[in-house]
Amino acid sequence: MSHFKISFNSLAALCLQVQRLGTCIPFKFPPGQFILILMDSKKRLLYWLFAGSRGGPMRFAVLKVLKETPKNHRQLALLLNVDYKTIQHHLRILHDNHLVEVEGKGYGGVYFLSEETDKDWKFISDLFKGVSI
Repeated sequence: MSHFKISFNSLAALCLQVQRLGTCIPFKFPPGQFILILMDSKKRLLYWLFAGSRGGPMRFAVLKVLKETPKNHRQLALLLNVDYKTIQHHLRILHDNHLVEVEGKGYGGVYFLSEETDKDWKFISDLFKGVSI
């Protein structure tokens, strides 16, 4: 991931620069100052899954629990105090995007973090710095 500081006269100028550079996240600083974070496709996906969508905080909470020890749907639902179907939904998204792996099938399937998630853990956890989950 690369970042750089650049000045713009207006938000419109920033938007044009963003379109030219591809996917990036503008972080606002003093008037006219921004830092653009350029991301590869994996980082864009992680950003969308955790910071760019409404379910991101819950998915992060699921990963935090699984980082400690593998769990099944029911155990996660009880620990996080949410409905079983909610956990099922978020686990399906995490599994489809190769962030968790499952051993076993159906109700008793046990989920754990994938190797890729372990590698990207710092990036994911940095998205939630200063946020209590």
